[in-house]
Amino acid sequence: TRTNSLSSSSTSIISASSEAFVNPGEAEHPILRGVSGLKDPRHLHNMGPIGANEGIDATILMTGKVIHPDMIKPPHAPVQPTVIVKPAHTFDGGKPFRMFYSSLAGSDTLMEPSARRALLQGLMWALGKEDEIPANGLDASIIGPYHTSKKHQYNFGTPSSLSTRRTAR
Repeated sequence: TRTNSLSSSSTSIISASSEAFVNPGEAEHPILRGVSGLKDPRHLHNMGPIGANEGIDATILMTGKVIHPDMIKPPHAPVQPTVIVKPAHTFDGGKPFRMFYSSLAGSDTLMEPSARRALLQGLMWALGKEDEIPANGLDASIIGPYHTSKKHQYNFGTPSSLSTRRTAR
């Protein structure tokens, strides 16, 4: 999916859990090696009207969809980009650089190996090191203990899921 903008002046947070999925036709992108769909227990960023006169040709690699769309009120849309790239961007005629954006970085979201892998590989791609990303993706194992506190947890629509602390597997 191509768009004319990588940013929006109306970015906000939709406080509802979502599922993120790889967009059809983008699965071969180096950032997505070994990345599959995932549930994001935190929230979905409302990117607003992407393409609003910004003149940036960006690619949406992954999209998030709110699990409970009845929780969303206009002007928020229940489907939003979650991983976006811009291969060659410049500011004021300067040297071109790559841009990478991901909303898959909440403390609970990082419990998901695919979210960690997308972030790691997005950084490698932005640095021009995509040739170092293996076909099945980078090792995204958590090193050492990692958990989230109750105050930073969101849920998939059931209050009981807030009562326990999540620990990485």
